[in-house]
Amino acid sequence: MMSLAVYELGKGQRAAAIQDIADGFSRWRLWMALALEDINRRFKRTYIGVLWTTLSFALFVGVKVLIFGRMAPTDDAFFTNYVALGFFVWMYISSSVADGSNVFVVSEGWIKGGRLPLTLFVCISITRSLILAFYNFLVVVALLAIYRVAPSWTALWSVVAFSLFILCSFSIHFILGTLCTRFRDMAHLVQAIMRVMFFLTPIFWLPEQIGPLWRYLQYNPFAHFLMAFRDPLLTGTVPLQSFQIVLAITAVLLASSFTLLIFARRRIIFWL
Repeated sequence: MMSLAVYELGKGQRAAAIQDIADGFSRWRLWMALALEDINRRFKRTYIGVLWTTLSFALFVGVKVLIFGRMAPTDDAFFTNYVALGFFVWMYISSSVADGSNVFVVSEGWIKGGRLPLTLFVCISITRSLILAFYNFLVVVALLAIYRVAPSWTALWSVVAFSLFILCSFSIHFILGTLCTRFRDMAHLVQAIMRVMFFLTPIFWLPEQIGPLWRYLQYNPFAHFLMAFRDPLLTGTVPLQSFQIVLAITAVLLASSFTLLIFARRRIIFWL
């Protein structure tokens, strides 16, 4: 009888987790409005508003190209777009990790004040990141046009890659959001790791520049995320190995996040 009761409880928890996800997605008007409100509040009373994120992105790319372009074994056009595309992906990934770590902590008032699905707060955070990513991508489009880089049909694979990034973002928000709510030190640990991974990921250096060391840095999953998005756009090639790794990571993260949501959905409010 006890095993049957445990099974029924687990079955109910799974159903509740699925319902949480469905309810969160169904309230798209609410999370769209809240994401836009958050962005407007962030850039309130500024003259150019959200374009500040575009300007910041452009300045960073410009400085990195100016400094590291002299050492790159390639022409300026290729290296500029190489850095821009790589930094665009990194900005989205790092934003997802940082926002995901605090997604439930910063929403404490909403979570405690009403019975809203946890998925709603994840959708708000990801929508905000996607809007800011769009403004960063304007710089990428401008650079591709300036240097007359005409993407081929292979570039559609970059769309596939970014779609996988979004799926990973949902998983990362649930996983890190839950763990960092329970263990507050983990958010600081994640930030420290991301600072190190920034320099270990081929954003502003090319693999051929570091020689045999690249053999070991290929174990960095962020490198494959970058290559899966950047190579189809910039070189017209599809890095199959990188896509396989990204797909595998996406599947593992989705399964892990759903399992964690089943376990922690009712506990998060007590950890806040």
